[in-house]
Amino acid sequence: MSDATLVPSAGSDADRELVQRELRLGRIDFLNMYPMHWALGIGPTASGVPTDINRAIIAGDIDVACMSSIEYARHADELVLLPSMCVSAEGAVGSIFAISNVPFEDVTDVWVTPQTATSVVLYQLLTRLRGFRPEIHLLEGAPADVLAAGERRAVLLIGDDALAARGAAQLAKFVFTDLGERWLSETGLPMVYAVWAVRREAVERAPEAAAALDRLLVEGVATFGRTEDAVEQAAQHFSIDAHSARAYFDRLHYGFGRDERKGLLRYLRMANEQGFLGVVPQPTYVDVDAPAGDELGAPSPSAVASDPESLRRTYLKTVGSKRALDEVDDEHIELCLDLEADGRARDVDDVLHRALDGQRIDEVDALALLQSSRLMDIGQVAHALRLQKTPADEITFIVDRNINYTNYCSTDCGFCAFYRRPGDEAGGGYLHSAETIIEKVRETVELGGTAALLQGGHNPDLDIEWYEELFRAIKAAHPTFHLHALSPPEIQHISKRSKLSVGDVLARLRDAGMDSLPGGGGEVLVDRVRRVMAPKKTRTDDWLGVMRTAQRMGMSTTASMMYGHVELLAERALHLKAVRDVQDESKGFRSFTSWTFQPGGTPLGKLLEAGAAPYQRHLPPTPTPFTYLLTQAVGRIYLDNLDNVQSSWVTQGLKVGQAALFFGANDMGSIMIEENVVSSAGTTFRATTEDFVHLIGAAGFTPVQRDTLYRTVTTY
Repeated sequence: MSDATLVPSAGSDADRELVQRELRLGRIDFLNMYPMHWALGIGPTASGVPTDINRAIIAGDIDVACMSSIEYARHADELVLLPSMCVSAEGAVGSIFAISNVPFEDVTDVWVTPQTATSVVLYQLLTRLRGFRPEIHLLEGAPADVLAAGERRAVLLIGDDALAARGAAQLAKFVFTDLGERWLSETGLPMVYAVWAVRREAVERAPEAAAALDRLLVEGVATFGRTEDAVEQAAQHFSIDAHSARAYFDRLHYGFGRDERKGLLRYLRMANEQGFLGVVPQPTYVDVDAPAGDELGAPSPSAVASDPESLRRTYLKTVGSKRALDEVDDEHIELCLDLEADGRARDVDDVLHRALDGQRIDEVDALALLQSSRLMDIGQVAHALRLQKTPADEITFIVDRNINYTNYCSTDCGFCAFYRRPGDEAGGGYLHSAETIIEKVRETVELGGTAALLQGGHNPDLDIEWYEELFRAIKAAHPTFHLHALSPPEIQHISKRSKLSVGDVLARLRDAGMDSLPGGGGEVLVDRVRRVMAPKKTRTDDWLGVMRTAQRMGMSTTASMMYGHVELLAERALHLKAVRDVQDESKGFRSFTSWTFQPGGTPLGKLLEAGAAPYQRHLPPTPTPFTYLLTQAVGRIYLDNLDNVQSSWVTQGLKVGQAALFFGANDMGSIMIEENVVSSAGTTFRATTEDFVHLIGAAGFTPVQRDTLYRTVTTY
């Protein structure tokens, strides 16, 4: 890339002059770097292949460069990242190939070039995930000659060499494996190949210059994408055809968003587990003022929060704990990471075959499934097990209503957008009267409803007598109406407020008309997670203790899991274990429902968006419909002692809710005549009885309206 192509056509001259004056720039001379340098207008102090630039910035010969991800991590204590830019791809990238004379899994020896640091580690991680470890050799001859000289061989090529190899006639007969595509299939995450790093002393000396460079890069890449002949210029400079160059750029992504950060940290953690990296760093970022908009197509981290520390302080004040975000659980985290690593080593086929044979799977087996990309295979097993548990041709649903009797709450959960502080009537706080609640029940009955899910906040003004009077009044007006009421945290709150034991509270509420106890407030039943997201809320043993007490009294209960926030994958498995262990004792849970955290308008959502949550470097990616279906399927397989699994269409939408019927669910849940908590976070799916009947029928099942205890009301 000649400096003549570096035309200052994007960004401000003031930013450019500041960077030129204060920072020594390095540049990798690969095609994938072209869009970032094309309009930068700043000549490099050093240029070359990745190993040259890695070496120069580590030695302090330059101040800033886009460098290999693995080499950044090995020297992260000396480096600070630009927050908005990286080089990544979600899937096939087209410039990192393992070219082999046998299938990928049969290779015993691989030849690499010195410039492939990140990709060599990536290759070894991918092979070890598949249970083989090829010997590594230094490539000194032509790739075709090396492959022809022996059996079970591969050559690893990156960058422009890899692009050229794809069209080379002498390599056409060999197997090309795109490592980016392999990475996505194994992790579900984008692969970050390179990051922009600045030497720490340069940031301390000239922080404004580092921020200016970040702005110039963002604006430069956006300009490249808008400029009609930019790709043709790149193709001409690197002597490839314009069509190939355009296809390559279409696969690349330069925005350093939340999923890219998670992909980077997953790669570094796996490298650490396999001994390629000593310590997984907690990246630090240059402080950049938020731009007006993101033209790269992904949220810029700096646009989310230019000051994560300020967000952390606000969060701690909100949840009422000075220690909620402290990283003080290293031993527990290591245990979880070890469990996840053990899960990746398990054979998914073996786990599925054992489950189909009626054998109980353990937590490591569950983690093998939760980390697998084989959604359809896992879903098929979950569906087969579902057909053994419940009537094969029927899918049930219920017509009921969520009645949130108050949103005043003193617990200050970080994940809740629904609650208001006690007394905040001006901010939308409320306490419904008994008359209002009874009117809602009447409307529900008129619409064919049989029950209400009655829940609210931890209102410090309400003692047990308030609930007893309310329940008796509802039952007096509608004696057969089912009250699926409160939750373990609410029971504990009433217990403390009224100075009664949990057993006494449950007995009195049952006598007043409470019919069953929902599984609300469980979220993830791991105390490390609960201390972060709701430090003032019920602990794991207390939640389980309330459920055990209710079940010993003969009260029907349900279980749930709300995930996709600050929990590790292993902690999802630990939650499932807690539910299964209690179910082994009394068979008191009649159903299980899982759903994803809805971050809109929540303090915890903002914290995660800024990358400021504790141990966030170890967290799985933001859940997608793929994650939801996979998690539900694993729940069905693991919870072998529980009959009913509900789909969560309220958080996922009706189409995904319908698809979930083939991933272990036998129940669509409620049509939700009224719902307030999830909708307060911005998720507002709605449905009618007719919608459910149509969706269930279209999926090939008989729709059956049930009551809360799964007794048939109407068969359609």
